[in-house]
Amino acid sequence: MRPHVELIQEADLCWHQAELPRGEGKVRQRNLSYDEEDGSASTRVVFESAWHRPAGYNHADVEWYVMHGNIKLGEQTLGRGSYFRAPAGLSMPAVSVEEGTDILIFRDTVIGAFPCPQRIGLTSFPAVATRHPVSPVN
Repeated sequence: MRPHVELIQEADLCWHQAELPRGEGKVRQRNLSYDEEDGSASTRVVFESAWHRPAGYNHADVEWYVMHGNIKLGEQTLGRGSYFRAPAGLSMPAVSVEEGTDILIFRDTVIGAFPCPQRIGLTSFPAVATRHPVSPVN
């Protein structure tokens, strides 16, 4: 279990290569919170180039929140303030991300290899995304 942390200074945290298996493009992440026992994490992810990943599935419940930029999830485009959740074990559609996009990703365990759903016969999760109003923080 991660210890409780009151406040962090994001600028003090290191950038790492993003943990987004099977993706193509240059992406980096900052681990805002990371549990070394189970792999659960809260991360800030910045796409330094256009990025794409084919359909597959996560071993973890994964949530994405778009702070800046655009993500194409299947046929749906998600912009600033959009959120989606990809439940563990259900197929996630192909994802494309524009260069410069900045998101938060939350996961409840290690991501895993992100296998192709056709190889194991999984069904797709409903690509439901919601838009939440965002107010800039000064």
